[in-house]
Amino acid sequence: MVCHLTEIALVVATWFAAAWWTGISGWLAFDGGAQPWAMPLMILLPPAAFGVAYQASATFRAFVLWLDQRLLISNLYRLLTFLYLWFFYQFTTAF
Repeated sequence: MVCHLTEIALVVATWFAAAWWTGISGWLAFDGGAQPWAMPLMILLPPAAFGVAYQASATFRAFVLWLDQRLLISNLYRLLTFLYLWFFYQFTTAF
């Protein structure tokens, strides 16, 4: 399977840069009266971008189909466990 790792690395780097910029620019800050419109975008944009990339790029589609799903699911459980522990730590140390 031929995969353009440079393109994938560029997409991941752009994604992290966009998340960093969103955080420091205050888009996720809630001002009481304003609607938190950035949060639905943060939830809906990643699956939409994945779907567009999956349909538009044969290379990306081949890469996704090449991945071992069992490995992805086991790593996803580890990631979710870490995120819940991190959230619990942040919540308990905030008070």
